[in-house]
Amino acid sequence: MKNLVVLCLIFFIGYRPSFSQTQVNPDISVIPDFRTSWHNEPGTEDKNHLNFNLEEVELAIQAPLNPYARADVFVAFTGQEDEPVDIEEAYFTILKGLPLNFNIKGGKFLVDFSKLNSAHPHAYPFVYRPLYQSNYFGDEGLKDEGVEFNTLLPTGDVYTKISATIGTGNSLDGERNNLFYASRMNSFFTLSDYTVLETGISAATGISDSTSKRFKYLNGDLKYKWRKDQYTSFTLWAEGLWSRSAGLSTWGFYTAANYQFKRRFEIGSKFDLSQTIDNKDLTRMVSVNFNFLPVEETLVFRLVVSNTKPEGSKSFSAVMLQTVFSLGPHKAHAF
Repeated sequence: MKNLVVLCLIFFIGYRPSFSQTQVNPDISVIPDFRTSWHNEPGTEDKNHLNFNLEEVELAIQAPLNPYARADVFVAFTGQEDEPVDIEEAYFTILKGLPLNFNIKGGKFLVDFSKLNSAHPHAYPFVYRPLYQSNYFGDEGLKDEGVEFNTLLPTGDVYTKISATIGTGNSLDGERNNLFYASRMNSFFTLSDYTVLETGISAATGISDSTSKRFKYLNGDLKYKWRKDQYTSFTLWAEGLWSRSAGLSTWGFYTAANYQFKRRFEIGSKFDLSQTIDNKDLTRMVSVNFNFLPVEETLVFRLVVSNTKPEGSKSFSAVMLQTVFSLGPHKAHAF
């Protein structure tokens, strides 16, 4: 029944009669994420087997509502028995017309917390979500139902944005009376004709599902990019999270690098260290990826080799080939 309701909603959004002159047909995109993998993780049923998996199919519906606002809806078809269809995001954004150049976002959305959290996984230059984000935010990232306010600060030639989010906390603990709060400030610096630097600091607080206690998150992020020309670039990311919940302080960290050396070829690596919100056991993960982009922004193949070492357990390795392609204007890799 849920699938039928979602499909009817999609049809209604995609095909609308012209009730007013301001309505237009939305941009509709479909992005499948197909994965072929092998691993030797102890205690798993598919150990040492070749696995084929359609991770998800994302449907993006996006359009201006009027000259001052727009709407974005992202639906994921996962194929899972418990939740085959998921409304990943559904929100409106007021882009102009408000005092002090404020923007307002309302609905269900990925929270503006860290550089990576608000990006969809298919746009990452690597395959696996960083360990600390999976351990602290879950497989779908830190998202909530609420409202976000953001504006640009008068910092001259340095682009600086500040945002504040108030959410229901429903995605964190299932109780709407425990509000969730987050904020982020990020700045963008032009260092030279070829290099730019983006830095950010984020903070959040809410009630944790795993501890049933209030948590506090503090996050720092950095992105450095050197681009010699259209097809030669080097990008470096680093993010770290400090958490405090139920009297326990824990942390997580990752750093990643990506080098585009030809028009269609990239190579990269990622290093993760992470605890969890309620456990100080440290997990390490190292991965190397090779990206092939036969058609710019519409098709990408990512081959990744990784090794993971949970504390107190044996390390295990994995090999995965990810294929992501885009039908429509919402691209497969734009992060």
